[in-house]
Amino acid sequence: MAAILRSGKILRLFSGVARNLAAGPNKTDDGSVLPQQSLTFDKNFSSSVSLQNVLPNIGVSDSGHAEDRFPTRLMDTPNRYVGRVSREEIELMAAEIGATEASHNTMNLLSSQALLAIRLCGSVLDQEQPSSRSSLVSTIWSLLEKKGITVTVVHYNALLRVHLENSHQFQPEEVLQDMKTAGVSPDKETYQCLISRHCQTGDIEGAGKILQMMKSAGIKVNENIFNSLIMGHGESGDLARAHGMLKVMKTWNLAPSAETFLTLACAYAKSGDWSGVEKVVSESAGQGVHFKDGDYLELVFALSEGGHKEHIGKVLALSHPESDNFGSMVSHLVVRLINLGHDDVAYNLVKYTVDNSCEDTGRMVCQEFIDQLVYINRPVAKLLWFVKDMGEQKILTGGLDKLVEVSLAQKNLPLACRLSEILVSEGGRIEEQQFCTLLRLAAKSKEEEAVLACVRLGAGLKYVTAELLKQEVFPQLESWPELVIASLEEAGLGREATTTPMVEWLVGQGRTEAAATVAGIFTEHVDPKLKFLTTQHAACNHFLDSQPAASQHLAQPSAQPSPVPQPSVEVTELNQSGLERLLDSPDTTSSVRGSAYMRLLELFASSGAMDQAVLLAGRLKAEEELHLPQFYDLLGELVERQFAAPQYSSYQQQQYPPIAYTFNPQLGQFVPMPVPVMHHLEDYYGPQQPVYPHPPAYPPHYTPSQIGRVHV
Repeated sequence: MAAILRSGKILRLFSGVARNLAAGPNKTDDGSVLPQQSLTFDKNFSSSVSLQNVLPNIGVSDSGHAEDRFPTRLMDTPNRYVGRVSREEIELMAAEIGATEASHNTMNLLSSQALLAIRLCGSVLDQEQPSSRSSLVSTIWSLLEKKGITVTVVHYNALLRVHLENSHQFQPEEVLQDMKTAGVSPDKETYQCLISRHCQTGDIEGAGKILQMMKSAGIKVNENIFNSLIMGHGESGDLARAHGMLKVMKTWNLAPSAETFLTLACAYAKSGDWSGVEKVVSESAGQGVHFKDGDYLELVFALSEGGHKEHIGKVLALSHPESDNFGSMVSHLVVRLINLGHDDVAYNLVKYTVDNSCEDTGRMVCQEFIDQLVYINRPVAKLLWFVKDMGEQKILTGGLDKLVEVSLAQKNLPLACRLSEILVSEGGRIEEQQFCTLLRLAAKSKEEEAVLACVRLGAGLKYVTAELLKQEVFPQLESWPELVIASLEEAGLGREATTTPMVEWLVGQGRTEAAATVAGIFTEHVDPKLKFLTTQHAACNHFLDSQPAASQHLAQPSAQPSPVPQPSVEVTELNQSGLERLLDSPDTTSSVRGSAYMRLLELFASSGAMDQAVLLAGRLKAEEELHLPQFYDLLGELVERQFAAPQYSSYQQQQYPPIAYTFNPQLGQFVPMPVPVMHHLEDYYGPQQPVYPHPPAYPPHYTPSQIGRVHV
């Protein structure tokens, strides 16, 4: 059941992409490219989209070809314009597959999930570079082997498709041998993928061997095979044979499609033969197949890859930038170009689109350009040059602010920090929320230099608060507290801003001795309400000795303390003296000792004896086998309360009716109580339990040296 629920979560994550990919045309000359087995997914996903139609057609072009050879032109279909898939989403899906236990009940589910994950590592993962996508799909394939999931021809075909889209180098012969070892027989789509791989490298001879295998298997040659052969002849430099494939197709009663003509035109473009491109475009139009904007943009990509960028302007002159879908296609092409290092062409496309399209389209393409430059982590100098030129060209305003915003959104800590420093040095400012985001990224990275760099930036902007120090900075700086204060001072944050928060944080962590040390070293910078810690520094160290000397200050136990009868102990009824005797007794159990510590802390809180509370914390720390995190939580609250002491008005000085009050640490206020009856049992009803005839003029947070205690 857990596996099925996880499946629903993951597949709903990709449902938009799946619907988008399924919306493209699915022309095939037979049903052999469809999976021969049923695919199992949870009903929540399958109710919104039929996976039987989604998975087989992810990336199928208008001629049913195996791979997305021209992914940008597919964006010309409005139904295909949806959000992209991110690497984090694929990694999440892989993690869910890895967390699902392989069994008879989950095997089909895991197989289907893995198939979808593999297929999404191709051209739909457009922000990632091809090498990164190949590495990701290899990880998922390893999961299949690790889980012992039965691999079918559908899985192999999906893997081959992705390798082709990512231009991943592999040997077709090795794939066939691997399939044979696994007991999997290649089908028509497998052979098409292997032929495409040979043709990608211009290996016509290798493609011919695969064709012979297809003939032996009784599989007919179709248009997809001819398209691959045209590409193969083009890659080998034999453009005449590439063009001659059009005549050969006619002898096989096959009509060239738009993809066939585009494949041939791209072959001419990569070789720099512009007249050949024009010839193909004209011949295509003569047969009623007209080039569209997506086709022209694919020619731009081919010219860039071939190093013939001088012809790009001629291609753009044939496009229609005012059309509705032009912006989505250009945005997609900009990402592809940047991924392959053609930043100059991508930038020229941005300028062309801004000048010739509507404002919204231009803004969208600019955003895509900046986002991808940051995502690929281009050098800071290059980023600054682009945004400066875009500002001069009036393409984009506030470019540096935009870079900071994008780098933070992509969680690129080094880049965001550097760009923020440059922005501030030039007289700009980052928002306080942006600084907090930057500081949290630095804290999450666990890098001290990054944290200090953020503090340096925030100190100049007056954004560093005591709460930020305690929550994000102190926990990440693993050094002596006094050295941390010195490091922060070098970063531009003075001791007056760090000492008191450091003491508070240390007390909250149960490190009272360290808090006393810091308070003693930086006395002049400690808040007056925490000065009592400076007198307890030496006493805290005594609790680390084998015979705690400070415990003699808390009580004067006899040389041979009598054991406390455990069953009859009621900790809540004991006063300070009785509780201390419990702690001194070696026969007291751990549970009773813990209760005694908590009760003593409540007594010290009610009397405002923070000095004794700190001593008690040191004593507890010396007991390594006793762990009371709630003790330190309460102690930290008591210290922080001194900075929010309630003020009492003058009318509270009047006489009150004869009723007593005591401080309730849980409620944080004084509560009325009956006047206690005095007993002679010293350990149970002694003067250490303070009660007041009226709410005192001072809150209970002050030390006994500051106010007198009134007892009934």
